[in-house]
Amino acid sequence: MEVYELALANDPSLQSAEVQTLIGHREYRDALFSYFPRIQGRADYDRRNQNILSSDNTVFSIGKARYSVTQGLVEIKQPIIDYGRLMRIRKGSALEARSFALFADGRQNLILKVCDGYFRSLAELKRIQLVEAAKKAIETQLRFARERGAAGQVPASEVKEIEAQAQLAFSELVDAQNEYHDRLQSLVELTGSPVARVAPFKQLLPLMPPHPLDVENWVSLAGDGNHELHAQQLSVDAAGYKREEVLGEYLPNVEGTGTYDYTDQGGSQFGGGSVTSDYTLGVRLNVPIFNSEGTGYTVIKESYEVKVESLKLEQLRRKIAREIRDFYNLATGAVRKHKALSQAVEATKVRLSELTAKSRAGQVSSIDVLEAQRDLVRAQRDQFDALVEYILNMTRLKARAGVLSEEDLLYLNRFLG
Repeated sequence: MEVYELALANDPSLQSAEVQTLIGHREYRDALFSYFPRIQGRADYDRRNQNILSSDNTVFSIGKARYSVTQGLVEIKQPIIDYGRLMRIRKGSALEARSFALFADGRQNLILKVCDGYFRSLAELKRIQLVEAAKKAIETQLRFARERGAAGQVPASEVKEIEAQAQLAFSELVDAQNEYHDRLQSLVELTGSPVARVAPFKQLLPLMPPHPLDVENWVSLAGDGNHELHAQQLSVDAAGYKREEVLGEYLPNVEGTGTYDYTDQGGSQFGGGSVTSDYTLGVRLNVPIFNSEGTGYTVIKESYEVKVESLKLEQLRRKIAREIRDFYNLATGAVRKHKALSQAVEATKVRLSELTAKSRAGQVSSIDVLEAQRDLVRAQRDQFDALVEYILNMTRLKARAGVLSEEDLLYLNRFLG
């Protein structure tokens, strides 16, 4: 849990997904703003010099006029019926929901990455412990063989064979230590903090088959709970709304208008100046007839985009169903495998004990004892690996079904210490 909490606060990929939720929220808010009133003001100042060349007004048939015109205009437009803007709002809502679905998927992926890094580190730590124990056993056999070799009871070749086994055990120990530190670095990558060790199991984790027992029930759970699948469904929805938004450019729209016009005219060519103010309220119907830029025709391209996103959704649905079945089979297989390996470990321990006693009595060679020791180490390592694979495949199964949560980490954490 400590590793997970550090990763929750520092993992860049999760932080990126969180920022994407802010972007998704702005998509929706910006779409809403497009339906708000638009108010703009304008101020003009003109200095006019006019020369009257001819006029039907005999009084002002000729002459010159010089005057200034000051005008202030405030205009408000309020969309009333606009299909394209409504579809943009729906598209923004879908994109906002998609960003939150991807964030939820990112949190589940973080749990998976923490589990993978942590328990694979434990597997390498277990390997170190087993190899160290085997190395000590080989060194014990080597001392015994040398004593018997000095008395002429065992050939020199047997001693050399045991010495070679000791060097191989040392080499394997170095490899295991390197792998362990490499696994720890994967946790450092997630947390951004040094991770010196991982706590081993303090008690055996019960290996229970996945529940529900029917794998198709897990596939059904994914249809409702898988966040990645939900996000892709929202991508299909957003693409559809984008198509409708573009289609709105073909359609008439209605907007309310209002203007306030203040004009101070210092003079005119046919009389004195004037100061006027005008208020205008109206309803405007805009009817698209021909768009030379062809913007609205992109509805054809957007229809293809909807098709592409729908195909991605179907592809993802099939992929998730296949992965759920794989993880389910691997988890149930790990239960059976761990049980079989537990029996193999016990049988190998008995065999090793018997061979060790016979070796002390000179009835079997030390090579036979070392072979039994290697079999025991291999069985114990495979047994622990089966436990780790069970944990990892159960968390993957739950993640794909959309039911993995921090509660699962708390459950696993109870067995560590």
